Amino acid sequence: MLPTAVLSSLPKVHTSTETPLSPICPLHQPHRCPQNLASLGLSFWGVGLLSFEALAHIGAGLCLLAVFWARPPWTQLKKAAHAWRWLLAFILWACLGPWCLGYVPKGSGVGRLLLLLALPVAAYAFFLAGPKWTQRVLLGSMALWLLSCLVAAFQHFGLWPSEEWFSSLPPLKSNFYRVYEEVPGQPGRYMAGGLLFHRLKFATVGSLFSLLSLGLALFSTQHRWHWVAVCVLGAFSVVWFPFARMAALSLCLALAFQLLLGMPKRKLALLCVCGLVLASALALTLNEGLRHRVVSSLSNAGSGNRIALWHSGWRAVQSSPLVGVGAGKFRPAAFPSEDMPSTVKEHPGKAHNQALTVAAESGLLGLLLAFMAFFSLAKNFWRQQHFGTTGLSILLFFALLSLMHDPLFQDVIILAFTWAAGVCLALAKPTVAKAAHPQKPTSAPSASPP
Repeated sequence: MLPTAVLSSLPKVHTSTETPLSPICPLHQPHRCPQNLASLGLSFWGVGLLSFEALAHIGAGLCLLAVFWARPPWTQLKKAAHAWRWLLAFILWACLGPWCLGYVPKGSGVGRLLLLLALPVAAYAFFLAGPKWTQRVLLGSMALWLLSCLVAAFQHFGLWPSEEWFSSLPPLKSNFYRVYEEVPGQPGRYMAGGLLFHRLKFATVGSLFSLLSLGLALFSTQHRWHWVAVCVLGAFSVVWFPFARMAALSLCLALAFQLLLGMPKRKLALLCVCGLVLASALALTLNEGLRHRVVSSLSNAGSGNRIALWHSGWRAVQSSPLVGVGAGKFRPAAFPSEDMPSTVKEHPGKAHNQALTVAAESGLLGLLLAFMAFFSLAKNFWRQQHFGTTGLSILLFFALLSLMHDPLFQDVIILAFTWAAGVCLALAKPTVAKAAHPQKPTSAPSASPP
C-alpha cells in the first residue's frame, strides 16, 4: 500500500475553465451529486481493470450517468463533438457503413466499438471528480496493481492453490485455468495472470499502469521515488511473469520514449534508457522460458501462425475493400486458403494486427477514420507538452502492440486504454521548475491537491 504522503506528489488536475473534452470549451461548476457519482464510477472502473471486468463496465456506466447528470450546456456538447469528431466518425462508419452492401454487423463487434466512447467519458469524469478523488482513484488503483503483481509472482512459482481445488468451485472454474499454463522448458513455472487470471490481459493492463506511474514520477514534485518504485516493480512483473512477448517489448520501448521525451536532463535520460536496455537484456538472458518464447517467435507454431492470420485478414479486405465485412464478422475460417492450418480456422475473429482487423471489418475508409482519430488524440497530447508525454507513450504502446495483437478485441483492454488516456487528458501540466517557482496564472487558477 502506498503511503498517504504520496497524495501531495500528484500533479494538479484541471479545474479551470478548460475541459478535457475540448481545450476551448468552457465548463460550468459541477454539482456535488454528479461529482460523487463520477468519483464512485472511476473507483469501480480502476478496480475492475485489475480484477473483475464486470466492475469496470459498471464503473464506466456510472461515469456516463454522471456526465448526463452534470447536464453540460448545448454549446459545450457541440464543441466536444467537434473535438472528438474523428472518433465519432469512425464509430458511426464502422457500425453503419457495412450496411450499405448488406453486411450486417455483429452485436459483440458493435458493443466493442461503442466502448471507445468511454475515452471522452473518462476524461470528463476525472474532470468532474476533481483533484481529491483523482488522487484517491490513482492511489487505490496503483496499490491494487502492486497486489496483482504479487499474486502473479505466486502464480509463476506455483505458490498457488491447485487447479483441482478451483475445480471444486464451479462458478470460478473457467476463470482460473489460464494461470496453469506451464512455461516451456521450465517445469514448475507458470505463465501468470495476476488478479485478472489471464496473462495477456495482465500484461497489457499492467503496462498501462506502469506507464502512468512513470508519468507521475516524472511530473510530480514530491515523493517521486515512490512512483519510480511502482513503475519498476510493475515493468518487471510484466516482463518476467506473463511471458507476453509483444507486450513486454512494447512496454520497454514506450518507457524509453517517455524517458527521452519527459526528462529535462538529456544525459540522465540517456543513462536511464541504457539502464532499461541492459535490464531487458539481462531478463532475456536469465529467464530461460522468456528466451525460449522469443526464439520460438520465428516459427509458425511459436508465432501462433500469424502469417496465415494476416493472409486471411487481407483476403477479407479484398472481398470488401470499401465498407468491410461488418463489425465483429471477420473470422479466419470464412476466408480460408488451401494450406490454412486447422488451428487458424478455429481462431476467433482476429487477424493479430489491429489495422488489418479494422480494415477487414470496416473497410479502408474505416481504417483511415481510425488513423485520424488516433492522430487527433496524439496531437492533443502533444499540445499538453508535459504530462501529455505519458499520453503519447500510451499511444505508442498501443500502436506497437497492435502490430502483433488486436487490443480492441478484449473489453477490459479497451476500458483500460480509455481510462488511462482519460487520466492523461484530465491531469494538469506542471513542470518541475513551475512547481518550485509557481507563477501567477493568466487564466482561471487551478486548484492544488490537498
